[in-house]
Amino acid sequence: MKKFTKGLMIAAIAVVSAAAALSLGACSGGSQADVTGVYLTPAELTYSNMRPGFNYYTTTFTQQELTIYEDNTYCLIVSSSTFSALVLPEEGNDAKGNERNNSIIKYYGDYTSVPNSLNPDLLEITLETPTRIVSKSDDTCYLDTSNWTDEMGEATREGEIDMSTGQVVIPEGTPNQTAEGYLSKNAFKQVVAQADTVKDQLTFISLEYGE
Repeated sequence: MKKFTKGLMIAAIAVVSAAAALSLGACSGGSQADVTGVYLTPAELTYSNMRPGFNYYTTTFTQQELTIYEDNTYCLIVSSSTFSALVLPEEGNDAKGNERNNSIIKYYGDYTSVPNSLNPDLLEITLETPTRIVSKSDDTCYLDTSNWTDEMGEATREGEIDMSTGQVVIPEGTPNQTAEGYLSKNAFKQVVAQADTVKDQLTFISLEYGE
């Protein structure tokens, strides 16, 4: 267990570094409200077995950062890095793997909060469905639902995955995606988050997407 945890910590640092490198500007989205709290989760590790369609598995490290403001708005940043054939060493930092994708998604919306009834150091934060999404990944152009462009609409058209190649195939004549359409499919539903106001830590939030 210690060896696995050590490897996870190394990967967590890599995720934070990627988030810093791909920063998309001020999290407030132009708001002048003062920050009342910033909370960060540990990295979460997930696996996906791509077989039998592909002869590899992927490992994804995901981290969340929640910033809340005095005007009851929030910015939730979800940053992730995905690798295939990842091998974490028993000692040292010499991890091996194939980098597949890096992404950062920023969700903006409104929130309410109350202290936890059993522990006043914990804050129960209800995040309403986001009204804006800003994102960038290695395989998708910069997206901003509040400043939507034709390029963004074309890049997010819906298609189907060709299992023989792993590529998304978009049928001819498929219309460009709209900002409203993208939000309806990619904004998460209302969720309650828990933050430790003493340690500035956030319990990893399970997000449910879709209409």
